[in-house]
Amino acid sequence: MKKILISCLSLALPVLLHAQITIGTGDMPVAGHIYPLVTGAASGTADFSTTGANTSWDFSSLTVASTNPDTVLSISQLPITYIVSFFSSTFAEKANGNMSLGLSFAMQNVYNVFKNTSTVFKQTGFGGEVQGTAIPVFYNPNDTIFQFPLNFNNTFTTNSAYNFSLPTVATFNQQRNRITTVDGWGTLILPNGSYQVLRVKSDITDNDSVYIDAAGFGFAVPAQISHEYKWLAAGKGKPMLQINTNDILGNETVSSIMYQDFGASAIENVNAENSEITIFPNPTSDYAFVMPSEKNQNEKMLITDVSGRVLNEISVSSTSITTIDLTRFSEGIYFVQILNDGKFESAQKLIVNR
Repeated sequence: MKKILISCLSLALPVLLHAQITIGTGDMPVAGHIYPLVTGAASGTADFSTTGANTSWDFSSLTVASTNPDTVLSISQLPITYIVSFFSSTFAEKANGNMSLGLSFAMQNVYNVFKNTSTVFKQTGFGGEVQGTAIPVFYNPNDTIFQFPLNFNNTFTTNSAYNFSLPTVATFNQQRNRITTVDGWGTLILPNGSYQVLRVKSDITDNDSVYIDAAGFGFAVPAQISHEYKWLAAGKGKPMLQINTNDILGNETVSSIMYQDFGASAIENVNAENSEITIFPNPTSDYAFVMPSEKNQNEKMLITDVSGRVLNEISVSSTSITTIDLTRFSEGIYFVQILNDGKFESAQKLIVNR
């Protein structure tokens, strides 16, 4: 009887070690955290089609093309126009680059705003500047990204929309359909380690239209079809890996690869040559100093560990040397990151040796 029990346990152990996980509201991003995102480059074709139960996704050959630390902002850290508009949302993120609105119109300095509840994670809207005017834009209905709890084989369909006007110039409209499926679970292998994940796929169809006031007519932009593939791990906030694709002439083409990199490959990509800040001495033991710069006005400096956890926040002076007290820090590698209006500007590796 004991032999039979031991045999059953030995057979069940591999399954228990690699059982599917559940993702909930506590696994979403948290305001004040910096996630160590990097843009990945694939040595060959990125295989995002393989999926299913107990799947192993091997992306260990990805390399770091650029570092893009993602700072999650509280609503109170937004420009005042957006604080008032999105007071009931949970957090925001500064977008990289401009948002195309059609024709020659583009929105600059874009903040994407989200709400995280016990049942859904959704984008409530965004804010940005069009021709110098700050405009808050609301999704109505909201763009629901996840419904909780997320488990294998869950599927849901949601519709969202926004509509906003730039007075006397143009009106912009979007209708979005999102079909989301939790189509896999298993082990994700990245250059920095392996993670137990759920794989979530979203098929997105956007129908945009623009009405030009001066011309007195509007037009519809051809439907844009895109896909988001996300590998989610418990407690990691952002997807461990996200691959976005677009449908171009019937072919699915990769538009971006982003993943969280807690390893040396991301750390080595953040160096003094790529930074706009001067820190000395580096390596150091107890104190480091930041040289003043004209660009340091109204900026903040964050000291984080390699996982993105913020350990200290310091206002940066434009007229005098800023001192970093490291006496309570353990030996190791840290990031010194400069933020301007909540947006990541530059980073440098800081080594503490004793």
